[in-house]
Amino acid sequence: MAINEIFSKASNAFSSPLATRLMISVAAIWFGASLLSQALYMGFYGKPYDSLLLLEIMGPFYALIIVIELLIWAMIGLMLVNKFLTNKVDVFVPPAVS
Repeated sequence: MAINEIFSKASNAFSSPLATRLMISVAAIWFGASLLSQALYMGFYGKPYDSLLLLEIMGPFYALIIVIELLIWAMIGLMLVNKFLTNKVDVFVPPAVS
């Protein structure tokens, strides 16, 4: 399979309205959950948690969370790049009158 075919299939998948809504929903839920967990921790302990605390508490599962978060941001980035690359300006050319 050529690179152009792979890019074309990925472009078609990311340009669908369902995929766009799904990615926006996933990003909003992930961001909201992060914000809420940080706010709850700050409410209980008075200071924000940091990466060392997360490593200590979650252990090896922290790497899985990092991978999931990187995949979410990569999909959002691909969606935005796809929007910019496929956004074509339609120029109106009036029909020629003869």
